[in-house]
Amino acid sequence: ESSIRSSLPFPHMMRLRHQRSSLNLVPFVAALFGIAVLLLQPTGPQELLGSATTSGTTRGRSISSFPHQNTRRMFFGAPTNGLYQSLDSKQKQQQQQQQPFFPNPINQPQRTAPWRARSTAAQEGVSVAKATAFCIPLEQLNNNDVEYVGGKSASLGEMISELASADVPVPGGFSTTAHAYRLFLAQSGLAEEIDTLLQNPEVYTDVRKLQETGKYIRDKILATPFSPELERAMLESWESVTGGDENAALAVRSSATAEDLPDASFAGQQETYLNVRGKDELFVKVKQVFASLFTDRAISYRHDRDFDHNKVALAATVQKMVRSETGSAGVMFSLDTETGFRNVVFVTSAWGLGETVVGGTVNPDEFYAFKPTLAEGKDAI
Repeated sequence: ESSIRSSLPFPHMMRLRHQRSSLNLVPFVAALFGIAVLLLQPTGPQELLGSATTSGTTRGRSISSFPHQNTRRMFFGAPTNGLYQSLDSKQKQQQQQQQPFFPNPINQPQRTAPWRARSTAAQEGVSVAKATAFCIPLEQLNNNDVEYVGGKSASLGEMISELASADVPVPGGFSTTAHAYRLFLAQSGLAEEIDTLLQNPEVYTDVRKLQETGKYIRDKILATPFSPELERAMLESWESVTGGDENAALAVRSSATAEDLPDASFAGQQETYLNVRGKDELFVKVKQVFASLFTDRAISYRHDRDFDHNKVALAATVQKMVRSETGSAGVMFSLDTETGFRNVVFVTSAWGLGETVVGGTVNPDEFYAFKPTLAEGKDAI
């Protein structure tokens, strides 16, 4: 009992103190009777106890030890070890109904995070819908949707849903999909023509040839009209976000399905357009975002990294603009970018839009926050 108590969280230690007296009063004859019942069962005692002595389960989730090393994801339900298996069914039922002392994120209703198992049938239905949609609201996206809407749109959707409970506002919007992009290029054989042009080895050895090919592809994309289905889907999404206000300011950003991979960084290679007003300007900027996948730099980079041009799709992230004249913007890193030191948060910031920071047109202010003292509630900046 002492060894078990030393490894259990506070609520289970409380239960042990209350149950010790009742357990000690169990007659020796009753214990022998219980052993006899186990031996007479058609299944062995280990099967009756499940895997309690090895892995155990808590509220339907497997555990290999208790407490878990990761305290944030610790399972605070009653563990099914040998001691608790010896309690009668009424006591065990009361334990299961008892609320844990510590907050239990598992019991709270929340959208399934990427690391948690999902309902297979429901997830397949959602995946099919996203795979064939032309536009998807950002609040319906998460980090599992990179293949449908690219890295930026998927990350923004994850932030909107996960940071709302922390009172961190993230502007809403919608995203076109990789499906819409591929159908757009499939019109009039544009995808096949682009593939043929980029298979020419001179494109990657002659800078002038690269520039000519890239400009030709971008001009062809800009001259290709949207399909009525895609245009209607974007119009409905725009009206949903802006309420039909032609003066509503939007940001149209690129979101590539191959952005920020472990072995390659595509961030910043495609275009971003700010203060886009009206549906007509929106359609123009979305098309320019699509064309930016074939800038000279992007074409050359994908070739140098052995990425198939046909396997990289682009989505347009359409997001509400925020007022920048009364605040500041910038970039936050979870470590020191110069040394890799992980105990600090590094923030670069300047008044106005973040484009001036990431574009290098201003020298931003820099802040370091020391994580250990920040966690202690001290002034860590």
